[in-house]
Amino acid sequence: LIYLILSGEDNCTKRKILRSADTSSGQFVNTIYENLFNDVSIEQLATLTNRSLTSFKKEFRRMFKTSPHHWIIGQRLARAKIMLSSTSRTVSEIGVECGFANISHFIKLFKQRYGCTPASYRRTVGHQESPQHSAVG
Repeated sequence: LIYLILSGEDNCTKRKILRSADTSSGQFVNTIYENLFNDVSIEQLATLTNRSLTSFKKEFRRMFKTSPHHWIIGQRLARAKIMLSSTSRTVSEIGVECGFANISHFIKLFKQRYGCTPASYRRTVGHQESPQHSAVG
């Protein structure tokens, strides 16, 4: 039926169907971003996007070119890295705020991704900040 509608000459119907599909993709992405830093499972995200787990994973991979778990962890770690260098919150606070319920797991993943613990990263960034230069005159 959809093929017949889309292959027909009725451009108004085509536009409505395509707009509806576009909105669905937009809602899919919005739901993911709205819950990115919440402690939400992939199964819960699938439910929130009104998809089965299998359908969710296929759609996600099509849109983001990677698995949901890998992409979400990457986004959370990237945010944590920014927060470590730009806030004075504790490592635990940052981990929780970035969606990691288990701080030990957060530290382990951070070290795997960036080669150092969050605390050592923060110390390193602190040493790389530009010192106050006095004007020579």
